[in-house]
Order: sequence, then C-alpha cells, then structure tokens
Amino acid sequence: MLYGLIHVRYILTSKGMSAMLEKYKSYDFGRCPRVYCCGQSCLPVGQSDIPRASTVKIYCPKCEDVYYPRSKYQGSILFISCTML
Repeated sequence: MLYGLIHVRYILTSKGMSAMLEKYKSYDFGRCPRVYCCGQSCLPVGQSDIPRASTVKIYCPKCEDVYYPRSKYQGSILFISCTML
C-alpha cells in the first residue's frame, strides 16, 4: 500500500505527468478495441481509492468508455487511484 501511495504522489508531479504523457504517446497502456476509435491510445484508470477493491481498467478518451485490459499483465497493475484523474 505504501508503494501505491508513493506512486500516486509521483504521478501527480510535473515529472510524473510528463512520464505518463510519454507512455500515453507510445501506446504503452494499449489501444482502444473499438474500430471507430482507429487505434486511439488509452490510459489506465482505477475505479476505487480502496486498494484491491477493483482491478485496473483501460480508459479511451475518444469514445470515453472503460474496458478490461487485454493483457493479463496490464490487469495486474498494483495500484491506480481514481483521484489521479
């Protein structure tokens, strides 16, 4: 849990936001599965601030929908808070 809290604090800094932007631009979090989104880059999203309450989902900013990650490795991300958005 401590790692998750440290991660959230880092992501909210300007350096963390820059790192997330680079990951977003390089499609590190995957692409939207919808055909009409034309391979839009996605972002990880948490649906709860309570650790282990739900797994990480993938959010597409183009269609504004939330999907289950395709890769089992994407779904096992330790801690993504919904307050990071």
